[in-house]
Amino acid sequence: MVQSYLACLLTTAGIVAGVHALTAQTPPSPEFEAASVKQNTSVNGRRNMELTPGGRFVATYATLRELVTLAYTLPSGRVRDDSQISGGPSWINSDRFDVVAKAAGMPAGLNSSVAAGAARPGETNAIAQVRLMLRTLLADRFKLTVHNEIMNRPVYALVVARRDGRLGPQLHKVVIDCAASRDGGQPPARPEPGKAGCGGFRLLRPGRLTGHTVTMALLAVSFPGSVGRVVLDRTGLSGVFDLDLEWTPEEASSSTGAPLPADGVSIFTAVQEQLGLKLEPTESPLDVLVIDHVEKPTPD
Repeated sequence: MVQSYLACLLTTAGIVAGVHALTAQTPPSPEFEAASVKQNTSVNGRRNMELTPGGRFVATYATLRELVTLAYTLPSGRVRDDSQISGGPSWINSDRFDVVAKAAGMPAGLNSSVAAGAARPGETNAIAQVRLMLRTLLADRFKLTVHNEIMNRPVYALVVARRDGRLGPQLHKVVIDCAASRDGGQPPARPEPGKAGCGGFRLLRPGRLTGHTVTMALLAVSFPGSVGRVVLDRTGLSGVFDLDLEWTPEEASSSTGAPLPADGVSIFTAVQEQLGLKLEPTESPLDVLVIDHVEKPTPD
């Protein structure tokens, strides 16, 4: 998948957090009204994270790393890549937990089916509060302590490929305000089959991504799971776009031991030929969250 299920929740199928999240060193104060944390020992359980109407937060079969990723987004609201979380024992990547919590005072109709580009300001602020509540929960139940460091990391810069600025045949600028198109504060209607919802992405199958009314910043966020690095938007392109991207996932052939098909197209080639963009390797200082201490929670 282009993104992990968690990243998808946060940036495309879910609402991106507000930009005013506290730094990792600031003790979070908001708390869930009620919360339960239990270890899930099932094998190959179904993973899920969602915020349902009324402010009920549910995480099923989630690792602590995934919960930390959800709680500690970057100050911009961008989801951290795996390379931006460091430290901690090995069990934070393997042990699974179920979390059920109630956040009071959430806007009516708030839920994680709203795409990033369709979120209203009140909803982004509410999600930011839920993240702070999750930080408090992790500190209380897992005794989690963290700090931030700025480290140089290999990244890809997403840039316009052509000198004349012309875009590819499968990337088109549109003029649509997804948030304004919502009536009565309710989430947009479900997307049509084979299409993304307004302001978000849809993975039709491994190697086929469609986006409707999305920014270049959101597109950059969608890449790390497929290219192995953080992608930074340096296109200079403003506004929102529709796109359709198709490539041959390398993991599909590596998992079977078979070579990439002769007619296969790498994601790097597809981005350049279909979107008129380019993923250029470079280095950049990144905000890395370092886990200083964590303990396994006691059962409820």
